Amino acid sequence: MTDRPSGLLSEVAHANGFDILALEIQPDHVHFVFSAP
Repeated sequence: MTDRPSGLLSEVAHANGFDILALEIQPDHVHFVFSAP
């Protein structure tokens, strides 16, 4: 279940120059920590 959301977030982050620092996907919510330029 976490492969598709994780992949989508990775694609969006890469396309916008963000670095994903932490990612935790739960059935009812997502924790997403990133650094932006």
